[in-house]
Amino acid sequence: MQRRMIVGVAVGGCLLLGFGLMVWAGTQGLFSPHSKPKRIMAIIDRELQQGQTAAAQAKLEELLAEFPDSPLNDQALLKLGQLHEQQNRLLDARAAYQMLLERFPASPVALQAQDRLGVINVALLLAPTATEGDLVYTIQPGDTLGGVAPR
Repeated sequence: MQRRMIVGVAVGGCLLLGFGLMVWAGTQGLFSPHSKPKRIMAIIDRELQQGQTAAAQAKLEELLAEFPDSPLNDQALLKLGQLHEQQNRLLDARAAYQMLLERFPASPVALQAQDRLGVINVALLLAPTATEGDLVYTIQPGDTLGGVAPR
């Protein structure tokens, strides 16, 4: 009788502890469908703080590819655009910001993306880099401004 009581109390205690751990894990978001993207974003933030931009960029691209419907993708696209800007890859930065604005127009970071996109567009307008909207023309002997401008 006493043995059954001890076994019963031990089993009950283990069940209570297990249930408590499950409740705690649920409050921490460990069972949420968005828990893995949150963990990846935390790793990205840590890598960015440590200056590991290549690793952070790879993780951002992984996050966007593996979890296309994650609510964190607006922040991921903004960070990816910022990384591309830091690397002076303006066309890639512009593509990231444009994707953010197309997919998440009501995002809290949309205004920041619009501002950065404006800066990038001006930089690209004045840069010698050819973009998809540019017409590349090689000046020929005898060309005049009036003759080249209509093209």
